[in-house]
Amino acid sequence: MSQQKILTQQKLGNWIFDPALNRFSTRQGEEFFIETRLKKLLLFLLLHKNTIVKRADIIDYVWKEVAVNEESLTKAVFDLRKLLKEKGISALHIETIKHVGYRATLSESPKAQQRPMKWAIKAGLYLLAGSAFLVILIRAMRYTQ
Repeated sequence: MSQQKILTQQKLGNWIFDPALNRFSTRQGEEFFIETRLKKLLLFLLLHKNTIVKRADIIDYVWKEVAVNEESLTKAVFDLRKLLKEKGISALHIETIKHVGYRATLSESPKAQQRPMKWAIKAGLYLLAGSAFLVILIRAMRYTQ
């Protein structure tokens, strides 16, 4: 894959990724740095977001000077996912495409924030259904007495 595109900065949720500095930062002044191999991996995935990229193409980009096997890529993807999760960066999703490669997608509303809302709605519905059942049960008990 040719690398014609250049990524200067990318917004990922509340964080801004700056590949030139190997750094993530927020407007509130928080920051953390990312190691070079993970930066290259993230940069490649962002340059090809919403596209399935082959494992060989990623390896060629991230480790162009070094011969590595596919396990190195698998470990790097694991480490990147772990880092993003630890920092609460849920706007980027890295999907594994079995026997082919990976696809990175960005979401405007982080999935991690959507899950608690869905859980709260379900819990409320179960509570409502349980309460209705109790009311019917109590009325039935009074009726039979």
